[in-house]
Amino acid sequence: MIPGQDRDTQHMTTERSLRPHPFSLLAGIGMCALAATQAHTQEARCAGEVITQGRVSSIIDGRSLTLQDGRMVRLAGVEDTVSGVSVKTAQQAALEALVGDRDVVLRGNPKTDRYGRLVGFVFISGQDQPVQAKLVEAGHLAVTAPVDDSACAVVLRAREFQARQAKRG
Repeated sequence: MIPGQDRDTQHMTTERSLRPHPFSLLAGIGMCALAATQAHTQEARCAGEVITQGRVSSIIDGRSLTLQDGRMVRLAGVEDTVSGVSVKTAQQAALEALVGDRDVVLRGNPKTDRYGRLVGFVFISGQDQPVQAKLVEAGHLAVTAPVDDSACAVVLRAREFQARQAKRG
């Protein structure tokens, strides 16, 4: 207790100091809106070099697909398992719903993973938002620590933040 204050005054002072200031709430909302705006602006730059394009023939798992010509593609910058939990059929179904039997463009730095899959950011032909961003925002995938493309990393992390705030995934 502070000297010179009775118990009731001390309680009111403590209670008042625990309440958030109305301006801090507005500042928090403003920061979220700014992050969303920056993420939307970054999406136009989250493109990179065109690696390949083709029609999706099948979905392998929550972050991998096969093109009609037989090439396998892994979505860059995301993971479909968290803490050892295996792939959920919902993740696979979500990827199927987005890209199944559709034309896609793979962008980024041309590289393959240790299994020979092309790795990159998948865009549905004619759209400017990577499929990864949609799946992360819906809570189906998590962003990996290293994301090669910094503009895409901003987009994915903003979408992951939105998913966490909405308690998706």
